[in-house]
Amino acid sequence: MLKKIGSPLVWMIVCLGWSSAGRGDDVPAAPDYSRASVWAALPTKKDYADHVPPGSGLKDRQRQVRADAFYVHPTTFFSRRAWNAPVDDAALNRETDQRCLQFQASVFNGAARVYAPRYRQANGFAFVDRSGAGERAVALAYSDVRRAFQYYLRHYNQNRPIILAGHSQGSTMIVRLLKEFFDGKPLQKRLVVAYIVGEFVGEDTFRQLPFGKTPHQTGCFVSWCTVQKGKRPRLVCGSARYGNFAPFTVHTQKPVCINPLTWSHRQPRATFQQNLGAAPDTGLLNPALEEIVPGLVGATCRDGIVWIDTSRMGLYKLAFGHEQGDYHLSDYELFYVNIRRNAARRVAAYLKQHGQ
Repeated sequence: MLKKIGSPLVWMIVCLGWSSAGRGDDVPAAPDYSRASVWAALPTKKDYADHVPPGSGLKDRQRQVRADAFYVHPTTFFSRRAWNAPVDDAALNRETDQRCLQFQASVFNGAARVYAPRYRQANGFAFVDRSGAGERAVALAYSDVRRAFQYYLRHYNQNRPIILAGHSQGSTMIVRLLKEFFDGKPLQKRLVVAYIVGEFVGEDTFRQLPFGKTPHQTGCFVSWCTVQKGKRPRLVCGSARYGNFAPFTVHTQKPVCINPLTWSHRQPRATFQQNLGAAPDTGLLNPALEEIVPGLVGATCRDGIVWIDTSRMGLYKLAFGHEQGDYHLSDYELFYVNIRRNAARRVAAYLKQHGQ
């Protein structure tokens, strides 16, 4: 459930379920989503979701596009003082924006207008807590995301097609949004696709929402978790089979995945050449998305995991967050251009299907 904090010490503490003793029960004030300041990204303001790497040829097209992307960021909060993060912590927000919006949410700015709420995210340790406090922290986080999504529908969406996207804790929130608002509900007709990234989900997660098996399918979800060949999953939850996570984190008994280089259930393997461009963090002092590097990893989808071949990474391996071969921290970055093009392709397919 981490984002670019992947030190072995941090993850060892998480896996051991670091004691909650001394962690306060104070609940931060709820965000007011009528205020632009509690949105990490809005198409009407300048933010990190607008970013495109210089010289890449990629364009921020939010003023021209005809679809929306509602994105929920992953965990960036680790504290022994509180179970949920405040939304007005400037340092935490800067970390979230530079590491998550810049490298993840920006992937959608060529296909959709990007909306990303700040929310009282659950402490990263909540996902291994078995006292009940962690589960309550996640529920509180979802209550914010739910209200943000309802505000977005009432005030921003104007009946446009919707992409839902998340990563890690953000994907936990997306699963809940899909179950409450989309799965077998009228709003499913407006869903382009849900990118549930860095979280195990399966065909048993939803009642009617299908797993996307082709690159142009709409009204569906896709998912993947990235691990180096020969290593094992360490950071990702959603399945009882992996990790040391609390039972309330389980979404599926049989994880599925799509290869984000092919987007085809019939093509689970992809070569290096099919990777159109990864997005390494090359910043020295602060995270910076400054270049696109094609052909960096190949990938094979199997057993709910995208297994990557890192043999051509070289020094670029230092520019991607991972934990002993679990590339959960770089689920978006490693496939940046392929995700970007797929989002545009699915939006185009949706508009054609609906005569728009």
